[in-house]
Amino acid sequence: MTGLIGDLRGRTALITGSTKGVGAAIARRFACAGARVVISGRNSDRGVGVEHVIRASGGEALFVAIDLNDERQVAEGVQTAVEHYGGLDILVNNAAPTDMVLGGDDSVGELGTEQLMAILTPGLLGQFWSCAYALPHLVANRSSAIVNISAAASKIGVPKATGYSLSKGAINALSRQIAVDYGDRGLRSNTIIIGHVLTDDAAALLKAHPDMSAAFDAMTVTRPGYPDDVAAAAQFLASDDAGYITGVELPVDGGMLIVHNVPAVSQATKPGGPR
Repeated sequence: MTGLIGDLRGRTALITGSTKGVGAAIARRFACAGARVVISGRNSDRGVGVEHVIRASGGEALFVAIDLNDERQVAEGVQTAVEHYGGLDILVNNAAPTDMVLGGDDSVGELGTEQLMAILTPGLLGQFWSCAYALPHLVANRSSAIVNISAAASKIGVPKATGYSLSKGAINALSRQIAVDYGDRGLRSNTIIIGHVLTDDAAALLKAHPDMSAAFDAMTVTRPGYPDDVAAAAQFLASDDAGYITGVELPVDGGMLIVHNVPAVSQATKPGGPR
């Protein structure tokens, strides 16, 4: 035994989309493991709230407002994190345009360019910018990690989810490319493929559309997934315990990829959509 599993003491981690849900769970878990955490997102009230929770429990945290639709904000956010804590060791790309997807995604023939770019800009370009601006600081450490949060839609067909599926599939490819290009400089890049996770937003969706509950229940072979399930996997992949792991796509989905039973979630909020 060499110490605590998933030990992140002395590390600085920037987590995109960490003002709520899975991202907030990752931020809290990383802080409990000893990391200095940079919380980021568009909602300052929620972000400061997560920061206060971490600080109140003895952790180190800083909220930085970052809108992944804006490349300049991404660059400035990374720089703020580096200047505040003196470097960067871990990047977690968690932010996803779920608010754009619900009711805004569709099949290829029905999805306009404007709708598509509203999903791809924060869902893919924002992740690319985060990596690009963080990379010089990550490789300076000779032992660093990127953890990308993807989804089952990147691996299997999801009805009427063209933009979301494209963005997540591209994230998988981006993660592999970084692993290949920067592995010799001490940077590991891995991806977590998540299934249905019961975040507050997901719970609200099911409450508004109770007929979808059975479909979501059928998506796993175990139990419902929770944000901390994803956070635990992210902690492992970010730590030295995963020092010989890079370029992988780790499913954290309760068996969703072997069930292949995915409802058309994007259509649930559309007038005339499935009920």
